[in-house]
Amino acid sequence: MGQRTQIAIVIEDKVNKKNTLKVYHDQWGLGRRMYLVLMSLANKYYFEGNSYNVENFVKNFEVDTNEVRKIWEKNISESDVHKMMTPEGAEDLVFSHCDNNNGGLVIRVAVNDWSNRDKNIFEFGFLMGYEDARMSENALRFGKAFSRWLSAEEFASIDINKEYADEEFISMFNQFTKYFGLRSIASEVKAEVR
Repeated sequence: MGQRTQIAIVIEDKVNKKNTLKVYHDQWGLGRRMYLVLMSLANKYYFEGNSYNVENFVKNFEVDTNEVRKIWEKNISESDVHKMMTPEGAEDLVFSHCDNNNGGLVIRVAVNDWSNRDKNIFEFGFLMGYEDARMSENALRFGKAFSRWLSAEEFASIDINKEYADEEFISMFNQFTKYFGLRSIASEVKAEVR
């Protein structure tokens, strides 16, 4: 029961040469929920303790909502970091092992420098889940589950999300991510294809 989604967060700490994968389950992850989780994490990344502290964020952050619970946390290899940045790899490493029907969110924070945020990367991608792919309209537009990164607009247009993640909300979300330099994996993939 519920719109079962996961949020997978990859922390690529190049300073300490340590990569961590944290996976959270959200029983009701539809509509605006994953967008708001991403915005909350970005807020912590940029403003933790009213001062910029990437090291504190990387070592201590958690998704802190009562409805979202951590499933697991583990160290991963550099090759697993790269695998997580593909839809099929994210499905293989995370989503196929979870109770998932409505997709997920992958966030990657790559830390190259503790003191200079501009040298670091904060990127995200949305993925369509198994139940969503069974709906013919979604399958025609986006293919099979976990087959490609979706933009914020595309993820919001999936049937289950439409009612809650309206055009005005998505516009605000896109302005937020642009302002803070958060990169959409879907946009990067589209740019590479051109």
